[in-house]
Amino acid sequence: MLNSEFAGCPEFDIAMAMTPVASANASELYPLERLAIARAQPARSREFAAGRKAARKAMSCYGLGDFESPRSPDRYPVWPKGIVGSISHSCDFAVAAVTKDKRLAGIGIDIERPWINNARDIVEHVLTAREISILETSQDEHIEQHLARIACCKEAAYKAVYPIVG
Repeated sequence: MLNSEFAGCPEFDIAMAMTPVASANASELYPLERLAIARAQPARSREFAAGRKAARKAMSCYGLGDFESPRSPDRYPVWPKGIVGSISHSCDFAVAAVTKDKRLAGIGIDIERPWINNARDIVEHVLTAREISILETSQDEHIEQHLARIACCKEAAYKAVYPIVG
């Protein structure tokens, strides 16, 4: 939903929000959040801050927009009790999806520019051998966009499942 600052998925009571990275500032972070990025480069700090800002926007639909979301030891956001969520960012935007819908044990969200630089460099990390063989024989001129989409789908699935199963 990159053309909207706030969106929802009413079927599962999921709230989603987007924040431009340029509008975020690390000084807006809570103390434990700032600690998580204490040694980060300025660009990374803005992306992190934009992710937390998007999460607060999404959480505001549940009346929880003023919460601190530190990072767990395995680098995932720590959500308030009864909430599951996911944050992603690119260099331009950050997005968050959150829910307190008890039917959902996890949420995964990921964004990447469809023209991801060096998309082929990620192939061995996110594709199976069968997927690689299919792509190697492909003559599709939009292969880089397909690789970015595959990477996003798999990263979103990973984000949804990892907090549950480790």
